[in-house]
Amino acid sequence: MGAASMSLGRLLRCATRAVVAALTCALFVSSPIAAQPAPVETGSLDVRIDNGFARLVFTFTNRPRHTVTSNSGVLVLRFDRPVDVPLGALGQKLPTIIPSFRTDSDKKAIRLALNRKFRINSSEAGEQLFLDLLPEPWKGALPALPPEVLAELARQAEEAERLKREAAERAHAAAIVRLSASRSVASASAARLCRHARRADESAASIARQSGTLHAAVDALTPAR
Repeated sequence: MGAASMSLGRLLRCATRAVVAALTCALFVSSPIAAQPAPVETGSLDVRIDNGFARLVFTFTNRPRHTVTSNSGVLVLRFDRPVDVPLGALGQKLPTIIPSFRTDSDKKAIRLALNRKFRINSSEAGEQLFLDLLPEPWKGALPALPPEVLAELARQAEEAERLKREAAERAHAAAIVRLSASRSVASASAARLCRHARRADESAASIARQSGTLHAAVDALTPAR
């Protein structure tokens, strides 16, 4: 009886451990680790009104890619990753042009309600995005980027060209060093060959002298006929 009780106890303990293990596995399988949300790119908005049109200037630390669409009076600015841009300046400076605006819940799009039809012009410069609202009909060339932005772009282009030129000069100098080293090795090899040739010539001359001496000795020992 005692042995049977002990066996039953062991069976109960094993069954309990099996149930606990199964429940633990089910918990991990049914509760996968949630995917990490994409980092939010923080930016700022500056609203400018000049020369008969409105310009929205978005500035980011690492500007995301974007697309612009307009349909039924709603302009949608979509980004390839979430953004956090305060839009209060729109209500302060353009309340009659953009009566309402919002950011989508996933923070990947900004929607602007326009009170009339505009021609939309977007351009990029560095970490800035320029969005122009041009009243219809717009005549003439599209607005240019601000002079200070153009100057900064020119400076960056010059800096990139300088770095490219310096990299090319370093590569050329390294090639010259490698060529000089190769020539040095070739010169050393040629010098060794010359020394070997001189030694061979000297050995041949020595052998010739010894041969001449030997012939002379043989002739001296050979009786005249």
